[in-house]
Amino acid sequence: MFTVPIRGPMLSTVCLLVLAFFVGDAVRAQQPCSVSPTVRIPRAVNIFNVEQERALGDIEAEWVESDHHAVNDEALADHLNRVAARILASFPRDQAPVRIILIDTPGAESFSTGPERIYITRKMVELLKNDDELAGLLGHELDHILTHQNDRDGEPVVSRNSGS
Repeated sequence: MFTVPIRGPMLSTVCLLVLAFFVGDAVRAQQPCSVSPTVRIPRAVNIFNVEQERALGDIEAEWVESDHHAVNDEALADHLNRVAARILASFPRDQAPVRIILIDTPGAESFSTGPERIYITRKMVELLKNDDELAGLLGHELDHILTHQNDRDGEPVVSRNSGS
């Protein structure tokens, strides 16, 4: 078997080529993807039209806000709404703007009412470690809104009371 010893400038060239190959792959892997993901959310069957859904949300909001004190902390509310707006930017364009409302209760909880409100307790915000966890929580609540879960939960009550 015939081998050629690699010495001097040739060894340096081979080493540089190998290094460039591996570093180039690492750099390309860290570049942001130019394609923005498309979120496809299955729309659930809903017996309410948009106006009825908003009216139902307004009624639920009255119940919540009569039982729980809304916290007037503009800085925190602005922050919560900014995080929600970033999440909503990837949701369907026909989704109504969603407000995040901070409330005081003894427990750590969050929930949505109607198509436009998410309530989150101050205690829940205190338990979240960072904006990523906040985004996960808000994404969960937005899923309830987008799949009309609140309305579907109310359908049996409406059907029972309307005689359908």
